[in-house]
Amino acid sequence: MYRLYLLRHAEAAPVMVGGRDIDRPLSDRGRQDAEKLGISMREAGFMPVSVLSSSAVRACETWEKVASRLASTPIETCYAPELYRGDAEDYRILIATAAVEEGLLVVGHNPMIHELALVLLRADDQARSAISGGFLPGALAVLDFPEPLWSIRPRTASLTAFLLPGQ
Repeated sequence: MYRLYLLRHAEAAPVMVGGRDIDRPLSDRGRQDAEKLGISMREAGFMPVSVLSSSAVRACETWEKVASRLASTPIETCYAPELYRGDAEDYRILIATAAVEEGLLVVGHNPMIHELALVLLRADDQARSAISGGFLPGALAVLDFPEPLWSIRPRTASLTAFLLPGQ
């Protein structure tokens, strides 16, 4: 099996007057939730090999906080502006061209993360209902595929886990 992690950034602070959306940092709760997620991932054995993150401040901070509790060694991380402004198909293309066959964690935004998960999950996957209500900030979907990530196709993934913020 080949694994893909889809993580929506944790809860962000509101936009400051005159500020830009891309510059929004995490809220205090978002920071705490991201650290808890890192602990939960470590305990469950969910260890990405590589990370592809949106360049938005809240996404970068989410990965920083998760990583601080997840691994003692740095994990290769690439920041992609396309994950901030792109759509679900842009996400899929970036995943397919990431030169990682499995173990990729993508830190992105809604609605793209949610749409991508729904596109990738098998139609008959009973766990699909777990994400049908959407991705809360800080939620993580763990998807397994029968083929390497560079060949991912719609409706081929199984949902192994769906972790919610604060768990």
